[in-house]
Amino acid sequence: MEKVLYTSGQLQGAAQEWWESYQCGRPNNAPRVTWREFTESFRSYHIPEGLIEIKQEEFRALKQGSMTVAEYYDKFTQLSCYALGEVAKDSNKQRRFLKGLYDGLQLQLMSNV
Repeated sequence: MEKVLYTSGQLQGAAQEWWESYQCGRPNNAPRVTWREFTESFRSYHIPEGLIEIKQEEFRALKQGSMTVAEYYDKFTQLSCYALGEVAKDSNKQRRFLKGLYDGLQLQLMSNV
């Protein structure tokens, strides 16, 4: 509940207008908006479904390639928010991250485990 209050207080412009409209459309006796409801509603309104699918595929195909590890980490973090089901468990997130690392680095890290 606190996340919703804080985040909604930070919204500006079109996002703030969406939030005000969203709240007005809810019945007076409706329970407070949960974080999950807020994020799902926000995304469904502001991010086209096709774009989410494209970003999910981009996440699944992400490889370090010529990026530094820091650049790869940043890109991984950005795209992982579109594939929350695939990184909900920390072990899955770690596995997915390692899978995309440069092969030589991946082997080095795996041998240290």
